Amino acid sequence: MGLRDLSDLLLYSQKVSAEKICKNGFEFKYPKLEEAFKEVCEHSYHEIKIEQWVPQSINKTFAFFKEAKNLEKLTPDFLKFKILSQSTPEIQNGTKFTYRLSLHGIPVTWKSKISDWKPVSKFSDIQIKGPYSHWYHTHKFEEKNGGTLIKDHVVYKVPFGLLGDLIVGKWIKKDLETIFSYRTKTIDTLMNN
Repeated sequence: MGLRDLSDLLLYSQKVSAEKICKNGFEFKYPKLEEAFKEVCEHSYHEIKIEQWVPQSINKTFAFFKEAKNLEKLTPDFLKFKILSQSTPEIQNGTKFTYRLSLHGIPVTWKSKISDWKPVSKFSDIQIKGPYSHWYHTHKFEEKNGGTLIKDHVVYKVPFGLLGDLIVGKWIKKDLETIFSYRTKTIDTLMNN
């Protein structure tokens, strides 16, 4: 009996069926193989969701966020964040920014573009070039209890896929938690005075 015969014996003589366990009430987490592959392959997208209420009108709150220079105020000093260029005098749909920052001592250029620009209610910034494989940050503003509810929703992907996730994913997550914690505290300080 050759190797091919042995492999045929092993592969084709096994009759495995999930029919019996399904009849007994077992439910697969992924009934279709495509769903399982989607979960495995898309795991590298991560989310950050933050909500923060400030005792300011929605107009005053949005006015603060539409001033690009305020982004520097909301970014921790250790990042050495600096806006290098802005493509339009005022932020609007399609405005492009170039920033410089330092990630653990490594200088990084970040380019982003504004989309979904809906004054006083919403805007998004999308990374065009930078440290992430994907970065989409949506800022929403809602009137609530005499003030404004600020909602940040970030979807990001670490570079180098699964390998990047395994090697630096937790490190990046911790950095982002530190950055957004600083941002939240700074907004609280600036908007409560």
